[in-house]
Amino acid sequence: MGILNITIEKASLDDVNKIIEVKNKSFYEDYIKYGESRGYNNPVEGITKTVQEKIAYKIQAYGDMIGYISITKKSDDDFYINCLCVVPEYENKGIGQMAMTFIENQFPQAKHWSLEALADKERNHSFYKKHGYQITKEYMDGTVKIVLFEKWCNTAV
Repeated sequence: MGILNITIEKASLDDVNKIIEVKNKSFYEDYIKYGESRGYNNPVEGITKTVQEKIAYKIQAYGDMIGYISITKKSDDDFYINCLCVVPEYENKGIGQMAMTFIENQFPQAKHWSLEALADKERNHSFYKKHGYQITKEYMDGTVKIVLFEKWCNTAV
C-alpha cells in the first residue's frame, strides 16, 4: 500500500456525522460480541457535546476520516483518553501509534494519562503497554469487564 498520507487535526461540528460513522465501524465488533458498546451508535447530541466541550481530533487518510480521538482534560497535567479508534480497514498500519505520539506531543505538560479498555482485548492491551500504560484496576461495566490503564510521565525539562 505504500506510505499513507495521514493527518490529525481538530474535529469540528461539521465532522459529527462522520465521527459517528467512524466509531460505528470501529466498535461494531464489540457491539455484536457484547450486545453493547460505549463507542457504538452514539447519538448526534452526545458527539456534538464532545466536540464542543472536550478535545476532539479526526484522523484522516488522503482526506477521508478513518479515525477519531477524544480527550478529557481533567486538570492542567491530567488527561483521560475517552476514545482512540481507527476503522478496521486501516488497523495494523501504525496509525494508532502515530495518534498516541501525536496526542502526547500536544500535551507535553501531562504528568498523568488514563484510559479504559475491554478486559479481553489483549491486542489493545499490548498496544497501550507499548506506550507505557499499565493496568491499575479491573471492574465491571454492566456485563462487560473493563480495565483501567494509567501512565505517569516525567515532565522534567
